[in-house]
Amino acid sequence: MFGVHMLSVMLILGLLPLYIVLAVNNEQLEQTTRIIWIVLICLMSNLAMPAYWFLYVWNSPAPKSSTPET
Repeated sequence: MFGVHMLSVMLILGLLPLYIVLAVNNEQLEQTTRIIWIVLICLMSNLAMPAYWFLYVWNSPAPKSSTPET
């Protein structure tokens, strides 16, 4: 049981910087909303990470390609 708990802690610690970078670089959010998401991710990561993923990562539009369409 201790090993499973340690794996979950390591997973959360590994995902924490990823979610912070995603929140900082999210262009569809205002500055205040970015700060709120960063604080939520840092303080309540178990609840905020799935919510942020569902709202902004999973449903995000595909990036536009830099090559012109023919």
